[in-house]
Amino acid sequence: MNKIYISILFFVVFAITAGSVEINSTAPDFKAVDINGKEISLKDFKGKVIILDFWASWCGPCVKELPFLSELYNKYKDQGLEVVAVNIDKRSKNAKKFLKRIKFDPNFSIILDNEQKIPPKFNFETMPTTFIIDKTGLIRFIHEGFTEDIKSKFEKELKELL
Repeated sequence: MNKIYISILFFVVFAITAGSVEINSTAPDFKAVDINGKEISLKDFKGKVIILDFWASWCGPCVKELPFLSELYNKYKDQGLEVVAVNIDKRSKNAKKFLKRIKFDPNFSIILDNEQKIPPKFNFETMPTTFIIDKTGLIRFIHEGFTEDIKSKFEKELKELL
């Protein structure tokens, strides 16, 4: 029950403090340190297509989405795809336990944003939420949630941008 209240508070705070991000708007830049200690900035990936995904350890659909993003990354990285997955858990250890539990060994950048500084820049309400950003830095597609039937749509959109 406590997780539900925290989730509701999380999204209410983001809705109040967030800017407006929509399709064909420039993706807000941010700097963060990934799970391996490497500092990255979204603008570092300009010239590449970016899948920017927000996920949490308490998110059921994330169990299937993260491995799918890994498949996409393996398939399209040589064509200019980058994947950045931002975890929003308040405790980094929850994210690490989640990754271990689902036996997921990340092959792309994972950011542990336990202070939740990045999500307000993107103003979303659903977990997971995925932004597909084109080579010029424009948000071209936004997906809320994840189901098996969305996989072909993701791939079609990526092919269009790559």
